[in-house]
Amino acid sequence: MVNLTTILMLKLLRNKGIPEEKRNKIFEKYETFFNIIIFNKTNILDMALDEDLCSEARKYFCNRYHDYYKYRATNEDREKIDEYLYNKNVTVKELDNLSSAVGSNFLTEKICDKLFPLSFDEYLENMCDIDTFVTIYKSHADYINLTKVLKNLSLTVNVELYEKIINIKPNDDYYMYRIFTTDRIADFMKLDVIKRYVNKNNINRLLTLIDSNEEYGQIILDTKKDMIDDMINNLTTKGLIKVIDDDSYCKYFYNKLLNERKDFVISTINQTKPGILLRFVTLNRNDEISKVIMDNCKNKLIDYIKRCDFFYLNYILENKYDYYGFKNELLKYRKSSVIKYIKKASDFYLMNMLEASNSPKELVSLILKYRIDTVKKEYSDLSTYELNRKLENNMSTEIKELIINLNINENNIIDVLNSINEKCAFPEETISIIIESKRELLENILNKYSLDEFIKLKPFNKELKSTIYEKFENILSDIVKKEKIDKDTIIKIMQDNKYNSIIKKHILLCNGFNPDDIDNFLELYSYFPSEKTYNSFNKIKLFIESNNIDFDAFIQYGIGNIKYSSWLDNLYNILDLNKEDEFNKVCEYFFNNYYDCGTNQIKKVSCFLETLTNYTNNYNLCMMLTSSNCSLNDIDKTNLSRAFALKTNIDIKSIDELSELINKELQIYIENLLNDDLDIDNLKSMFNKYVFSECKSTIKSINGAEGLIRLKHLNNDNEFSKLVDSIIPYIKIYETVNSCKNKESLRDALLYIYNNDLFNSISSIYYTLDDKLRQLFEIDSMLNLTDLSKCESMIDEKLSNEYGVPCYDFRNKNYCLYGHILSTKENMDDIMAGKSTSVSNFISVSAVSYLGQTYYYNYGKNILAYNKLLDGSFICSSMKNMGTNGAIKNNSSEVDSSHIHLKLQRGILETSCVTSNNSEALLYREGLIPCGLILPGGRKPFERELEYSKKYNLPFIITQNVSTAINEVEMNIEKNDIKCISFSNHKEIDKIMSFFNKKTADISSIYTGREIALFADAHSLYEPTLAILEDIRKRGISEIYSLGDNIGLGPNPSEVFDMLESYGVNSIMGNSEYYCTLGTEPFSYLNQDRLNAQEWTEDKLGSDRINKMKLWTPSQDILVGDKTVGLCHFANDVRWDFGINSTWSYQNNFEKGKNSNQFRYTNSDDAIKYMKSRLGVSETLNTLKGIKDALNNPIFNGKRVTDYDSIIQGHVHFNMEDYLDNTSIYTLRASGVGYDKDKRDTACYYILKEKKDGTFDVDRVLVKFNKQLLTSNINSSNIPDKSFLLRML
Repeated sequence: MVNLTTILMLKLLRNKGIPEEKRNKIFEKYETFFNIIIFNKTNILDMALDEDLCSEARKYFCNRYHDYYKYRATNEDREKIDEYLYNKNVTVKELDNLSSAVGSNFLTEKICDKLFPLSFDEYLENMCDIDTFVTIYKSHADYINLTKVLKNLSLTVNVELYEKIINIKPNDDYYMYRIFTTDRIADFMKLDVIKRYVNKNNINRLLTLIDSNEEYGQIILDTKKDMIDDMINNLTTKGLIKVIDDDSYCKYFYNKLLNERKDFVISTINQTKPGILLRFVTLNRNDEISKVIMDNCKNKLIDYIKRCDFFYLNYILENKYDYYGFKNELLKYRKSSVIKYIKKASDFYLMNMLEASNSPKELVSLILKYRIDTVKKEYSDLSTYELNRKLENNMSTEIKELIINLNINENNIIDVLNSINEKCAFPEETISIIIESKRELLENILNKYSLDEFIKLKPFNKELKSTIYEKFENILSDIVKKEKIDKDTIIKIMQDNKYNSIIKKHILLCNGFNPDDIDNFLELYSYFPSEKTYNSFNKIKLFIESNNIDFDAFIQYGIGNIKYSSWLDNLYNILDLNKEDEFNKVCEYFFNNYYDCGTNQIKKVSCFLETLTNYTNNYNLCMMLTSSNCSLNDIDKTNLSRAFALKTNIDIKSIDELSELINKELQIYIENLLNDDLDIDNLKSMFNKYVFSECKSTIKSINGAEGLIRLKHLNNDNEFSKLVDSIIPYIKIYETVNSCKNKESLRDALLYIYNNDLFNSISSIYYTLDDKLRQLFEIDSMLNLTDLSKCESMIDEKLSNEYGVPCYDFRNKNYCLYGHILSTKENMDDIMAGKSTSVSNFISVSAVSYLGQTYYYNYGKNILAYNKLLDGSFICSSMKNMGTNGAIKNNSSEVDSSHIHLKLQRGILETSCVTSNNSEALLYREGLIPCGLILPGGRKPFERELEYSKKYNLPFIITQNVSTAINEVEMNIEKNDIKCISFSNHKEIDKIMSFFNKKTADISSIYTGREIALFADAHSLYEPTLAILEDIRKRGISEIYSLGDNIGLGPNPSEVFDMLESYGVNSIMGNSEYYCTLGTEPFSYLNQDRLNAQEWTEDKLGSDRINKMKLWTPSQDILVGDKTVGLCHFANDVRWDFGINSTWSYQNNFEKGKNSNQFRYTNSDDAIKYMKSRLGVSETLNTLKGIKDALNNPIFNGKRVTDYDSIIQGHVHFNMEDYLDNTSIYTLRASGVGYDKDKRDTACYYILKEKKDGTFDVDRVLVKFNKQLLTSNINSSNIPDKSFLLRML
């Protein structure tokens, strides 16, 4: 209680007429008085925030608030603190005092928000200086405030403050982790922290923390590469054993160690004590190292398990996870020891063993045999919450049944079922076990219900009711039979959504409805609930079947169609007018002449619905066609499609009149073609509407011609290549038209198409382009999916015997599959029958192959493999999850493309190489049957997977680890034999393209229109080089130069070489080309790894390509405007001048106008004198071939660098601008590497734009390429020393 004395004392301490120093002394003297006074929480906080009180008193009340009410601040307290901090003029000193005194997390955070506001330039200026701020910061330097300050400094850089803050070293690795993973902290700060504070002692801990963010992990690895290399290279056998026995090392370290010193790792593992290896593998500290241990020491570990002491036996049994089946080995060889352990194990470890998701059945049985009393004690008298927790665990059915029998009775069974259904993530299995275990109990409860009570099932929650209806249909049937229900009541019940479909089914059955029709009727009625549907059901069925449409298929794929949602009204109209026979004839005509459905039921249903709609909307047209029974060509079909899209009843007498009608609107546009007022956008619009049939989204989704060229590249199959080649010209002309800058070219091409009556014939091809491309990607999948019958040599006999089914090992093979993780809602019997239903017409799968393997959930169980498609089952695919759930509907075959997100359609192999997300292919489910169960990384199968494999005779398929490509894959699996019918190539397409071979660049008041494309250092990287050349093609640029190093480093030297030839690129020699034409002897800097890589490259190129290379020159001169430009790989001669004047000397400590002095040496008297002096010693040495070639064929034709207005070079890999005297020097970024600040999935090239004043501009162009595919191709290839290239990427 606050008495009068206290009130007077507080009044004295608030009196500002008394100096604060004196008031503080008064408080100190009487502080013990306040200790015995009882204050409530509100009084204490009010006094802590009272600005009039002296500082010592406020500090006292802050501490008291903290001591008594720590972590218990109320909302009222928070509001008071907010008001105090943000509405009062609080000084820095007061904040610091308050913050130092208060330990409450909330209060401290509020105060620090004031101390470290999100924008503090003005705060520093008005409230305190930098030194005061830093002093305050030191006393509150936790990671929250550190990241706040750095985020501020990222917005408005205050160098002085940054230096003082960053020099306060972060307290631990977690601080640095928070810096790296906070988005709004500038990259330069993150790099600075890495350079200052990341060292050998903390790098592994830091990389372990940052594991989920690979980008920052890679930055640390790149920045500290030398340190990590030093750690790995200096690792001794003793040191590696210590690493294996230590759990602080990160996956980056392990993986790099394995990549660079694999033989050493294997050797050391073989020398390591089995107990240390057993601990490593049991904990699975690193997948790859564990795999190496198991591959090399499995027998050693099993032998050790046979004789290991009780410590290691306990270690295996007590560990929650059992990645490599050691518990089974113990049961096999040390069963008596296991029993001994079970008998003496503590209750805690015993229950952990029992409840582990992968505990062997035998181990569970032994525990129940020898410790049943302990188990019953642990599982008896569980609360509903505890019961839920236990039952939702992935434990054995035997244990769940025991828990159920011990805890569930007639008093709590409904509550338990409701609770599990509401709170468990996957309740279906547990509910099923409870129902089967307690079936008699539930039957006794339900048998007492009337029909109304059974329908309502009031005690059960909504989601559980369906399960009860389904599991106890026998009781429902008995109850319904006792009730007499008339027709009107039946119709009311059918229309009432509160009645479950199972109830409706039994009501219909008991009232004479045909059992075979009930399911179809209920589905139809759910869409069209009316008495008319009930009365007309048999007529509807007869009508549909009379048109040769399977009624089951119609219900499944047709009744929910959105596009043709008025189909039933149209059907009723035909029935009401007695026109069934007339429609049947129309339907027969269209199916014989217009549609091509074959036996595909899905397509037949869709075409039937379309015919029903067209008959209603275009009656005259349909009757004219049917009565004339005329045949239809592709142009006629396209015109018909356009006519039907108009939704007006067209009255014509022949199919020829239809063509004239369709062309009327076109003729109006053509009359305006000669009108100069038509701008370039009008002309392109005409092309897109009348020639290309508005196919923009289709072509964009496949990445245009570039995407198809990559598809062809990944499928080394002649027939398929011809198919792709037949489509590419149509894509290219679309891209050329839409990037064209020349109005005359567009007008001339349109007039040519019109004058030669080609509009209909060409547009008919584009009109069906979407379906043609769908077929193309379906064929691509069929071509690549691995036929297991051809892979018997890849069966692992040992694992096959262990698992009881064939086990294919594809961990180093060029396999390709579709993968689908079985969901809890899917029925495995239906899956294995290839059965679809009206609510599961579709299936989403992920492409997985040797190039990559990523699923919707990477650690999922029951991953089904598919290796066969049916004709027409492929719908679309994407390199990203498309979110197709919103695009598909029940009882319909249609896919709403407007709801498909991120559709990036690529071939199955390219689609499989994704890492950061799962790819998705959408397929029709009907008829698709799994071929096996996938075990990523060779993991052990789970219990349910073993059950499925044996029940359905499904083999196991071992693949590489998720999110990785197979390293140095063995290309042993042949592609399938698939018949490919090429696209009909229109003979006029090349002629139309010729109109765009004219100069199409933009001629303006500034530019002449001449454009020259340049790039450098392609380095056998197919994907970025293709992206560059395709972008150049689309811009209409025909003058193209590559500045050398087309080959070397990458996995595709021959493909890149041939591609450059096909695009008409003028190539200049680089050092990588000289390695081929001069041999490697002149280049003393090549180490053994690079010599091995060069030998590999030459083998891939072959002698014909190398001979062509010999015709290339070391440089080329071009005149741009009135400027002389020298193009070269490097301005010092790379054939011999790589000692003092190297690319490294040019880059290091770069300074414009200074480092370029090294280029003065090129073709100087001193250089020529030196070369001749070397040849004077011996002309026969292979090491002097570079000098000899340089004298015979000098770079720049013997001129000096300063003789040019500009030099453009590559070699350095990074973008640089420099000069030497009056000569400008441009260094180009490498095509696919040398990103610097560019995004890491961008390729780079340059355009010289000639200007009318005699000069030129240099435009730097970045184009995206598929870096994931490139990385996967590198990893899967057998190129030597790929780690160097991967670091560059």
